[in-house]
Amino acid sequence: MSLLNDVIDVVKDATGSVGKKADQVIGISKVKMKTVRINSDLRAVYEKLGSAVYHMQKQKYVNEELIASMTEEIDELLYQLSEANEELGKLKNVRVCSCCGASNPGDSMYCAKCGNQIKKDFEDYSAETDSTVEIQDDKKEEDLQQ
Repeated sequence: MSLLNDVIDVVKDATGSVGKKADQVIGISKVKMKTVRINSDLRAVYEKLGSAVYHMQKQKYVNEELIASMTEEIDELLYQLSEANEELGKLKNVRVCSCCGASNPGDSMYCAKCGNQIKKDFEDYSAETDSTVEIQDDKKEEDLQQ
């Protein structure tokens, strides 16, 4: 009878582990979907801003209020994206290198891509994500200027 009890205990433990992993996968999927939506919204606002600037340039008219409101909207979406990326990093137990932006396992001491020392706590993840977003912003601005 004890063998049967041992088997039942093993099955209960396995079921609990599977349930926890399923919850984790669902949580990660939800956050990924959130980042996809935010990125889509961000692309739409960038496109709208570009179109507005183009038409203003053609008409030799500048609407500073429109540009400022779109810029604020972009900033808010970038903030939401950095928050979602921070949440995703915590769920995945991932740290982002402040030097090159590569994702590394949560227990890494050094970046696998560039060798930079990785900060130990997850509080630094948001700052690293923000700098990555700013770099991406600069690249987009360079592309728009070309």
